Amino acid sequence: SLVTYTNVSGQAIEQALWMLRLIRFVDENPSVGDPNFSVRVRYAVSEPSLRFYYEHLQPVLAQEMSADAATDLLLDRLFRSLGQDPFLFLCHEWIWAAYITGQLALNLQRTGPYWQKTAHRTSFQVGGTDPDGKRLLVGMTVWENETVKPSLIRQLAQKSQHLPQVRQGWTVQAILFGCYPFSETIRRMAAQLNVRLVTLAEIEPLLQD
Repeated sequence: SLVTYTNVSGQAIEQALWMLRLIRFVDENPSVGDPNFSVRVRYAVSEPSLRFYYEHLQPVLAQEMSADAATDLLLDRLFRSLGQDPFLFLCHEWIWAAYITGQLALNLQRTGPYWQKTAHRTSFQVGGTDPDGKRLLVGMTVWENETVKPSLIRQLAQKSQHLPQVRQGWTVQAILFGCYPFSETIRRMAAQLNVRLVTLAEIEPLLQD
């Protein structure tokens, strides 16, 4: 928790977070799979440029490396984040649009990331939940998806079916989002393992309507 990590009192943390939320410096990210989502919340910096600074620039500057090596590393991270981060936002938006247009078999109530309280347990970048119908969507995004291997599909399918909700009688649907068309091999394996594949070409028309 933030209290343990910062060694600051819970009251001081709450006051600081209240102000940061008020000025929209941070956003709340509760897990869609947590029934106590109003209590267990993760926080993320709202502004993309500041988020890039804290996630990438600051750690690189703290390392002992040459200016050229640091520049190459940052340019690589910047290139990937310019594609991945906006694409992740579109994937969250697609879930709502797909629900509204009847493409998802659930009564969607919340979307967001899926994570469990313990840091080392399974997490997914994208999720959606229907608590009344005991249905859960979990997904990951792969912006540069031309080299996706069958092992990734197997891993996604296995992880989605080992979530605690499955043991509680929930239906869990796994989704893999990619920028480009998936290979025939990946499509066949996804169909066998009940993993839904969604590409940018499917996302854009739905969000434009």
